[in-house]
Amino acid sequence: MAITPAVLTKVTQLGTVAATMATGAPLGRSVVTRAVVSNVSTLASTFSIWIVPSGTTAVPTNLVIDNRTVAVAPATDLVPELAGAVLNAGDIIQASSGTAATLNFFASGYNV
Repeated sequence: MAITPAVLTKVTQLGTVAATMATGAPLGRSVVTRAVVSNVSTLASTFSIWIVPSGTTAVPTNLVIDNRTVAVAPATDLVPELAGAVLNAGDIIQASSGTAATLNFFASGYNV
């Protein structure tokens, strides 16, 4: 069993509609070790994150963070709820922002 460090999500600007940020490794599992949401604007903004099992959609039962606020730039949130999250093949992390063009998302970890 090989363990390979991985950037699960390059720095990606969140939109106001939930979008896929990371997908589980196709032939194994991905484990999140760090996730960061950073504010790049002069407006405070909220974000939401879902861990969506393969074959399902972002719904309240897989919502991990609901409308958490990040203060104005250069504020960040280290998103501790995602640390240690395991994504099986086809599982995804989705995220959205309450305000367009204000928040960036990044996640790293490893694939098994």
